[in-house]
This record gives sequence, structure tokens and C-alpha cells, in this order.
Amino acid sequence: KCWELRRETCCTVIIIRTYCSPQLKPVEVTNSLVMLLIWGYDGTKSVFQSRSEKMKKSLLALSVAVGISLTGCGGKDPQELIQSAQQNLQQGDEAAAVVELKTVLQEDPRNTQARFMLGKLYSDNGGAVAATKELFAALEGGYDINAVTTELAPMLYLQSDTSGFNQLLDIRNELNATAESLLIAYDGLTSLELGELERAADSLREASAIEENQYTQLLRGYIQFSNGDVEGAMSIAKNLVAENENFAESHFLLGQLALMQNNAGLAVSEFDTYHELMPENFRGTVFLANALVKNKDYNRAEPLIDQLLSVSAEQPFLNFLKSVVSFQNKDYKAANLHSVKAIQNGYTQDTARVIAGLSAFLLDKTEQAYDQLVPLKDKFSSDNPVMKLLSHLSLQLGYLDTVDGIMAKDSELSDDEIIVLSKVTADLVSRGELERGRKLSSRLKSAQPNSEWAMISKGFAQLTIGDLQGI
Repeated sequence: KCWELRRETCCTVIIIRTYCSPQLKPVEVTNSLVMLLIWGYDGTKSVFQSRSEKMKKSLLALSVAVGISLTGCGGKDPQELIQSAQQNLQQGDEAAAVVELKTVLQEDPRNTQARFMLGKLYSDNGGAVAATKELFAALEGGYDINAVTTELAPMLYLQSDTSGFNQLLDIRNELNATAESLLIAYDGLTSLELGELERAADSLREASAIEENQYTQLLRGYIQFSNGDVEGAMSIAKNLVAENENFAESHFLLGQLALMQNNAGLAVSEFDTYHELMPENFRGTVFLANALVKNKDYNRAEPLIDQLLSVSAEQPFLNFLKSVVSFQNKDYKAANLHSVKAIQNGYTQDTARVIAGLSAFLLDKTEQAYDQLVPLKDKFSSDNPVMKLLSHLSLQLGYLDTVDGIMAKDSELSDDEIIVLSKVTADLVSRGELERGRKLSSRLKSAQPNSEWAMISKGFAQLTIGDLQGI
């Protein structure tokens, strides 16, 4: 393959890879090479940085010698490479096809067929940014506008690229009915993503008038979803999946609807399929990880979350998911780290604060636990375990106002709460705050202690405010 492509870089990487790992089989070397090329990996630089000077000189001399020996060697012309790429795609060898198409474009940057094929390959895998670049280049070079639009519109939607849509809409009169309907439908989906429901509805009417197809049905399903008609949207999504199981966006819609109905198992199944169909699209990975967490499949979720965090370490929702998995795995240090990061970066769900507070408490960080939980004091009933913990922390730290606020809520007191409330009442009186003590102790009058110690505590608290019924 290297000889045919006349690629000095390919040869260098193969030589270095084989030299450093002589136990590798030829097929393993080739597979490694292909992946390195796809990601633009500079094998020589990476290897040279990690080897001794003697090794560096040996490898460099060897790679240069091979590069020189190949200069002027004959190879396939662009059309032969395109045909070979097509054959590789038919056989499922996408990596080899990418190498061949990139080689064509290096030799002939204006080859629109290679440009379109490469863009479509990226599009098929959900690589929206790379696909958009190649497909727009193919369009500017004069490639079939209908073919390009069919591949390009879904990629623009994944990026909410309104500017890109405007470029295509300017030339919509040149499109056939199917491509035009698809373009308008995906433009409508983008409007919906941006909160423009009325514009999305207009797009649906316009696209459906041109041609009714799976893309207009997808838009109709999302509009019903946005309007709260989950059952109607579910029916559309299931029909789309049944008609074309390779239509990735129908699985994505069905997965979201399943989450709305708390059907985590179905959501995992649908997002799994979406992820298989669009492996390069991070949106699918995020939703799959979330569904796995909701389905309590933490072992599968964690590697996906770690992969996403390696790309976006500060993203609040990803940090929240990591905190949930870490807490379930009893890694309280990691749970605390990621829940706090999620909150600091704007995640507002109460669950993040609960995890931050509980993990801090389990790490003996009392002040931090209190700080994380105290904003929740008006959001839960006093018999909630989180509020019980907050009462304990408040009492331990001397924040009696917080305990006062929690215990003053209208709910039946448990024996533990009677004991805590009695202690706070007595502390208030001992500090000279008799009126506050009396106000708080009023909650004790209707309390019905079941244990002797709760009964003694209640009686003592009543006596501290001069209520002789305490006797």
C-alpha cells in the first residue's frame, strides 16, 4: 500500500512502527498506519521524542533512506485510487478508503469526486465539522448539488449552522424535490433547536408541500415533542425506525422520548444504535452516557464519560454524570471533585449539590458539606434524609438559625428530630434568646415521642422555657 501511494510519511511510520515493535504482524502494522494517517498522527516526532539519541539517529537514517529510495517510483493515478476507494468502501474498509481519497486530493485538490466521497464518508459517521468542509468544497467545485445537499444538510443541523443553511437555501431552486424537502426539513429542525418553534412549523408546512418523506416526518415528530405531545411523537419515531432502521436521527428522537417516559432501557437501546450509526458525533455519546447512568449501568457509562471529559473537561453536565458514577462506586473524592466542578460551571440541578454535600460529609469536610447543602434547606421536607444531615451539620457547627428553619416546617417530628429540636431550644435559652426558644419549642407541643430519651429531651426543653408540663 505504501509503495503504491508513494507516500514517504507512510513509509516512515511503517518503518518506525515495525522497528520499535518487531513482534507485530504485517496486518497489525497496516492497521496502525491507517489509523495514524486518519488522525494526522506524526509518528516520527512522537517516537523520536521517547527514544534514546542512538535510536533516534538509527530510525531517522532508516526513514530518510526509505524516503529517498521511493522518490520517482510509480503509483496509481487519481481515478484508479478513487475506484480502489470505492471497492474498499463496499468491503467495509473505510480506513483504507480515507487514505486513498486523501492521497487523490493531495495530488489533485480540485478532484470533486474524491472530495464528495470523503465528505460523505465523514457524514456517514457523524463527523460534522470535517464533512461540512469537504462537502462545501465539492459543491464549490461543481459537484452534483442534490447529492451534496443530501449529505450536507444533516451535518449543518448537528452544528446548528444557520449560516451554512442560508448558503444552501440561496440555491434551493436548483434542487430536485427530495433534496429541497430534506433541506427545508433540516433547516426547520435547526430552528427548533434554537427555540424558533413558529419558524420550524413554517418549515414543516413548506417541506411537506414539496414532498412528504422521512425528513418531514422527523420534523413533525420533534414539533409534537416540543408541544408536549410525547405519545404522538413516540408513534412517529417508532414508525420511522420501523421503516428505515439506518435512519440515525429517528433513533435519537425515540431515545429522547424514552427518557421522557422514564424508560431508561429503551433509551439505552436507541442511543446505542445511534452511537453505532454515528460514532464520530459526540452528541450521541453524551445521550448514551446519560441513559446508561439513568439505567444504573455505571460500568458501561464511565468509560464514555471519561472519553467525553478528555475532550471537554469543564463541561458541567459531563462532570455531573461523572460525580454520579463516582459516588455509586464509593469514590467520594472524585464524586466531590466533579460535583463541585459541575456546580461552579453552571449546573443548577439539586442532585449535584446533594452529591457534593454527601461526599464532603463522607470525607469529613464538615464545613464544605454544610455550604453545599444549606441552599437546599427550603426545597425538601424536614423528614428528608438530606435535611436530617443538614440539621446534624448545623448543630455540630453551631448554626442554630439553620436548624431553627428546618425544624419549624410543618411535618410530624421523629424521635431524632425531637431530640435535636429540644437541644437547639435549650441552647437558645442558654444564650439568652428566650423568645426564639419559646417560638421553636412550640413545635414540640404537638410532638409525640416514642422513646424514653426523646420524651426526656422534650420535657427538659419545656422546662427551660418555664413550661411546667415538661415535668
